[in-house]
Amino acid sequence: MKSRVGVTLVIVLLYCLVGEDVTLSTDLYISYVRRWMITEEPARTVKPPLTLLWEKSPIWFESWNAGGLFESPSRRIVETKDGFVTVIRKTVNLLSKEDGRTLWTMDLQGGDIVDWKVVGTFMLYSSVNYRTKERTRAALDLIERKDKWVQKDTVPALYQPDMLIPTGDGLAVFVSNGDSKDVNDAIVAIDINSGQIKWKVSTDIEQRTLVPFTWFTHGSRLHVLVTQKAGGLYLKTWNTIDGKHVATNHIFGTDQLGNVVHPSVITSDGILFIGYNKRPRPARLSLIAYDTESNKLLWNTDVTPENRDDSMSVKHVMHAGNTKMMVATMWPNRVVVFDSEKGSILKDIRLSGYVGWTDYNSGLYSYPYLITGARRQLASGMAFDLIALNLETGKVDWTYEIETQNNKFTFPTADTLNFIVNSDRVYVGRADAKIMSFRHAGGSK
Repeated sequence: MKSRVGVTLVIVLLYCLVGEDVTLSTDLYISYVRRWMITEEPARTVKPPLTLLWEKSPIWFESWNAGGLFESPSRRIVETKDGFVTVIRKTVNLLSKEDGRTLWTMDLQGGDIVDWKVVGTFMLYSSVNYRTKERTRAALDLIERKDKWVQKDTVPALYQPDMLIPTGDGLAVFVSNGDSKDVNDAIVAIDINSGQIKWKVSTDIEQRTLVPFTWFTHGSRLHVLVTQKAGGLYLKTWNTIDGKHVATNHIFGTDQLGNVVHPSVITSDGILFIGYNKRPRPARLSLIAYDTESNKLLWNTDVTPENRDDSMSVKHVMHAGNTKMMVATMWPNRVVVFDSEKGSILKDIRLSGYVGWTDYNSGLYSYPYLITGARRQLASGMAFDLIALNLETGKVDWTYEIETQNNKFTFPTADTLNFIVNSDRVYVGRADAKIMSFRHAGGSK
């Protein structure tokens, strides 16, 4: 078995299955909020308690989804040498790491920002103006504070928003997958430095067979999870050098999956770990390890609900470097710790005192702690907490109440989008545009 030290890319696929057969929503906002990606930090020690140092927002007033269909997920934060980058109301903000104050802002081109990534000193982004039917793809130089290059084109009426995947060989890959091969269906690779289009190919994937939000790169390969009419989960692969299709390989199963989400994480040695979700009732879940380099299934482990009729789904799969123990969170309030080499289940925990995860379920995994958001039912409403779950004892060792709401079915506007660890600080990016800075017990003083 290969060594797995460190994780280069985590695909955080934040999905909530609620008991019916699942298909993609036609509401672009609902679809999008479950699909952004973050890069996981190397293994670091983060221990509770966490002490709040400050909580700030680059904007002085707020309303839900104020900046367009894609606003809230773009509010995640990314660390650079000079500060934190975030996108709010179609504006890029650079924020101080020390106190969260705004260092500078710059308006971005186009309309709603549908995806963005920071690569080196460049911020890559894609936006769309639905009124003029114009799409903008651009690279912003964060040092010079000006666009390095900008490309604009017209989008069709059946436009599907871009997904942006930077590669290790200097390309920005923009993927848009429409409802047919003739409508908004393309993979475009653009040189990050020059803005030159290197290649453009069709995805050659029907929308109903595409597993949502599962595009990722490893080495010189671009991958996505797909299904087929005959059943089962497959991995479709292209060469990032020239865009040529390499293969479509069967990974696991024969189930008719539709376009149910399967959260996954790819490690630096090319092992893809997947939370395999069959349709919710009767639930059949599997944890899978697949070698993308040899195209071999390494192991699969079934996870069953306590009762046959229970609704259950894998929401999030996480791996921290320098440990073979992985974590899968499952809807509504279950956590499984498993061995990444053998697939054996080491711990199976029910989240005591909480009725479920929050909508995004972003998590920070620093063994033995899983730091994430959870929903706590009140007599008349719901509370939304940050928690530190001890995976060894199964107990919640630390909580911080972020928000309460009167409607118990309402998801929090303050939902956690992502975490960043820097020395003895943990920074939290939230959907309501606020950023929180905590000091934790495991860092340097």
